[in-house]
Amino acid sequence: MAKALLQMGAIAAIGVMLIANVSEVRGQALNGTLKKIKDSGVIVLGVRESSIPFSYLDNNEKTIGYSIDLCMKVVDAVKKQLKMPNLQVKTNAVTSQTRIPLMTNGGCDL
Repeated sequence: MAKALLQMGAIAAIGVMLIANVSEVRGQALNGTLKKIKDSGVIVLGVRESSIPFSYLDNNEKTIGYSIDLCMKVVDAVKKQLKMPNLQVKTNAVTSQTRIPLMTNGGCDL
């Protein structure tokens, strides 16, 4: 239970940092991940496929869970800030071994 709460706290903190970063974009040139998202028209979410209740596949192979709900709040903020209501959301399955490398090499945006 404590581990689950720690994971949720970490996910929430990342979301808050990204939203804060998006808020600072006004009047500034984009760079990094936000520029990549704007240029490609796609935001890629790194998702776990079997980390119930955080991120997992339902019976229809759709990714659901608390982490996905938080990520979608961040996606909504990015869409609004970048003025891209039709921003595509894609997912990339990650594991505990691949999540950090995928974030650092651009395989996932969030």
